[in-house]
Amino acid sequence: MEQYLQMLSDSLTKKSKLLDELSEKTKEQERLIAESAVDWDAFDHLVEEKGTLIAEVQKLEEGFDALYGRIREGLSENRSKYRQQISGLQQQIMTVTEKSTSLMAMEERNKAQITMKFSQEKDKIKQGRVSTRVATNYYRNMSKINYIDPQLMDRKK
Repeated sequence: MEQYLQMLSDSLTKKSKLLDELSEKTKEQERLIAESAVDWDAFDHLVEEKGTLIAEVQKLEEGFDALYGRIREGLSENRSKYRQQISGLQQQIMTVTEKSTSLMAMEERNKAQITMKFSQEKDKIKQGRVSTRVATNYYRNMSKINYIDPQLMDRKK
């Protein structure tokens, strides 16, 4: 039982470290978004790195749940015997939960900023199209100013 409890603790420690890495990547994304000219390639690279880290976190969660499900009954029966380990696990779970909540809040802020950046980029593209259309119409109209339509001339005298 003590080995299982140690495995649960190790899993939570790894998850905590991965959440720290995810937080750093998210902060890095926030810095990229804050720049006037966003480096979208770097941003995309960070998204891929975060995807890998999230997959690892999910594997740890699944492993933790499976292991805890296996030892739940034995742990409940001997709760007083493993009180110290259970207390340590509860503390680790609280820490991981706080980190997860903080990470989700950062992600929501980044999502809002990205939405705003995309909207700004879309407006720039739209403005560029309008400017191009106006310039094209201007040049087309200006080229007709010095053009005189052929006219019929009466050559009889």
